Amino acid sequence: SCLVSLVKYHISNNTIKNINFNLFYGLYNLKTLDLRNNSLEIIGDECFKFSEKLENLYLQLNPIRFIGSRSFWTTLIQIKDIFKNQKLEYLSDCAF
Repeated sequence: SCLVSLVKYHISNNTIKNINFNLFYGLYNLKTLDLRNNSLEIIGDECFKFSEKLENLYLQLNPIRFIGSRSFWTTLIQIKDIFKNQKLEYLSDCAF
């Protein structure tokens, strides 16, 4: 991937509805991901599997309903109010 050296990825204020495990494939140096103010409802299984260096994840202002299995297992994310004001319908027992 030509984006292998990407450290910060700001894709806030879009209409992203779901993210899955291969979305960030190849972004091995990603440290900050900003997904604020999208239409994000689903965080799929093993979503951040390839984001082992991810430190900051911003998910505020999204209608998140579903968080899949092992979504956050491979990262040491410094969660910044991720679930503030969220109306989760499903949170896998194995999400973290």
